Amino acid sequence: MRRRNASAMPALSAAGPTHVQSTLTGDPRLRLGLTARSTAALRFALLCFVSLLSTHARGRTTFDPTRGLSSSELPSGIHVVEAAPPDRILIAGGTFRMGATNDDMMDGFALCKEQVGHATCDNNTVKAHLVAEGVSHRVDLSPYLLDRTEVSLGNYARCVAVGVCSTSGTPIDDRRFDRPELPVTFVTWDQASTYCAWKKGRLPTEAEWERAAKGPSRVYFKAPGASEPLVKVDARELPFPWGTLWNNKLANHGTLESEPTDDSDGERYLAPVEAYAASKSPEGILQLAGNAGEWVSDFFEVDERGISYPSQNAVNPKGPARGAYHVIRGGSFLKPSFWVRTTARTRIVSPRDVDVGFRCAYDVRERSPGR
Repeated sequence: MRRRNASAMPALSAAGPTHVQSTLTGDPRLRLGLTARSTAALRFALLCFVSLLSTHARGRTTFDPTRGLSSSELPSGIHVVEAAPPDRILIAGGTFRMGATNDDMMDGFALCKEQVGHATCDNNTVKAHLVAEGVSHRVDLSPYLLDRTEVSLGNYARCVAVGVCSTSGTPIDDRRFDRPELPVTFVTWDQASTYCAWKKGRLPTEAEWERAAKGPSRVYFKAPGASEPLVKVDARELPFPWGTLWNNKLANHGTLESEPTDDSDGERYLAPVEAYAASKSPEGILQLAGNAGEWVSDFFEVDERGISYPSQNAVNPKGPARGAYHVIRGGSFLKPSFWVRTTARTRIVSPRDVDVGFRCAYDVRERSPGR
């Protein structure tokens, strides 16, 4: 089966939410802080430390702090799961802050002005996209796996070859898009879902996608009387997968100009799925910012203020029950810098587009602790 030819690349879509909040204010803040930990959590931290020392002493190459523990001895929220295959990354789940605060939105607006100028950023479409990132709220997730890279055209072609997937709309022999190492684009949400199901997976929820992009948020375990935490992992809820500051060399992005492509990052069109390794997420996931936008499972809906999320805390949220369009995350080679932030979200009116691809998520099997 052959894919359709395309003589011209579609232009950047400026579609955005219908309702626009007049100012970027009023976002309730979720203030995260350290709280007292249970005796079980402290005991688990101490066991981690002792087990780690023992591991080095014996010369073992693997470390399992749950070895020898029963389920009742694990602190609440600790999951023991099977190891991830090399093409997937295990995301531990837990708690993180989803959505943008008012300050996050203003930072995005400032980045837009820095890149393309005040007049362009003042238009209602840009403001609507920023408002649609709110409100910030706490989300708790179960562990899951996520593809390390976007799905490549070569891997998608294997699904087509066995008769499970239908052909994408990738223009034949167009080197900008038709190379096996590039992410597959020109696919619908249904086509992406079919591929993930073939791989025994699914599209990630919007919450799962954002948690992977922002990185882990961890707590501090502190031994009684100690001046320093026993286990110290800095909380990371990043505006970009690589850190807190924009760097135009770390993502395949575009502009808001009349010509939306931009080769200042080293690529004018799509880049291979293994490119931009320097901008990987804290857990090692590639290109969660730029290159191809990524379908997620959630519908795109906003309220009368143009805001997307309820302010209540949520556990494994699936998004609205219905809607006309699905959410796209991550920006793309056609989207400007503020659109590749970890909270940025959009949709498209057409069923597929030149810059929209996907990656898959997978449920994890939990195993008995200590095995």
